[in-house]
Amino acid sequence: MGLQPPKGAQQTGYDQMRYEEMLEQLHDLGNARRERLLAAEQGLPPILWVVLILGGVITVGFTYLFGLENTLVHLIIVGSLALVISMSLFTVAALDYPFKGDIHIHPTAYENDLERFRESKLSDL
Repeated sequence: MGLQPPKGAQQTGYDQMRYEEMLEQLHDLGNARRERLLAAEQGLPPILWVVLILGGVITVGFTYLFGLENTLVHLIIVGSLALVISMSLFTVAALDYPFKGDIHIHPTAYENDLERFRESKLSDL
C-alpha cells in the first residue's frame, strides 16, 4: 500500500520500507511547515493581552498602597515600575508577529541554507 518507487527501479522489501518511511517523513515535514505558516500569521490571543495589561495596571495600582514619607521617591518608584511594565508590553507587541513589522526575522538565513542545499549533491537526489 502507499506510493510505489519509480518504474524500472528494482526494489526489495527493504527498499520498499525505506521508500515508504521517506514518504512519511516528507509528509510530516509538509505538515510541520503548514503549522509554522499558520502560527506565523496568528498573534497572541486576546485573552493573553487582557491578562498582560490588567496585570500591569494592578501591579502599578498596588504601589499606591505603600505610603512613603517622601512623595518624590514614591513617584520615582511608581514611574520606574510603570516604565518597565510598559516597555515589556511594547516588546511583546513588537515581537507578536515575528515575520512582520519593524522588528522581524529576515529570510536571509533561510535563503542561505536553501542556496547551500542547491549547491550540495543532496539536491540531486
